[in-house]
Amino acid sequence: MRRVTLTLAVVGLFAATALAEDLTDPPWDQSEPWPQTYSLWDFPFLLQAQPQGATVPSPMEASDFLTTNFATSDWPYIEWPEGQKEVEDPTNPGTFITVYFEAEVDLVEYTDPDGTVHPDTPTVHISITDGNGDPLDGTPLAGTTVPVSIWIPNSPAPNLVKRIFWQMTSDKSPTPTGDPPTTVPAGTTDPSHSGSIQHSGPGTWYTYSGLNEISPNPDGEWLTFELVDSTNIEEIVIKTICMPEPATLALLGAGGLAMVIARRRRVR
Repeated sequence: MRRVTLTLAVVGLFAATALAEDLTDPPWDQSEPWPQTYSLWDFPFLLQAQPQGATVPSPMEASDFLTTNFATSDWPYIEWPEGQKEVEDPTNPGTFITVYFEAEVDLVEYTDPDGTVHPDTPTVHISITDGNGDPLDGTPLAGTTVPVSIWIPNSPAPNLVKRIFWQMTSDKSPTPTGDPPTTVPAGTTDPSHSGSIQHSGPGTWYTYSGLNEISPNPDGEWLTFELVDSTNIEEIVIKTICMPEPATLALLGAGGLAMVIARRRRVR
């Protein structure tokens, strides 16, 4: 079944290119030989058969693009939030309120980066409510977040630097603070590669992007976005690479040069 899924995903790479809005490239050369992955969740494409208000499947595998250049039996997937948790009432410290959350399909007016408006676009809608079923948006609990976590496999080779370049198109920031998402195991973030692209036309759609780095690379990691109530997500793109550190690359280059010189001397 996995093979069928992968085949369909690769076909989708060509069939659904017009739907995909992968707007930014990672800060590395994608033609490099190091182990890499590329996955894209295009929610209008995935959810077009889902009725409005339907619960989003969990886990959900990547859609249009799903590629790696190393052997693996594991593929990226998303764990959507569903359940309840206790949060402290900001107006009454020491008192806790139970909130309920889920991810569901919602139809919204979405604006392409070129300004084209799509009135009924299926998106993943993050809903957080209080005990009465009322949304938290616009209340003192509006900063409450729930996690959307993505599992990403890595190259089995150890002692490499893992770089994760992520991109999310949504109507709210991937985290309330505007910082990039977190990783488990913990990674360091290079803020010079994070930012956002505002879509033209009506609406408040943005494409956010950023870079996380983990060294040495684990077998795989969770990339977690903390999203607030009423967040609509149109697309998520994850690009990764596992590569030697710059010092190791320099040694590899020096070693390669030494082999060339030695071979030339033998020829002479």
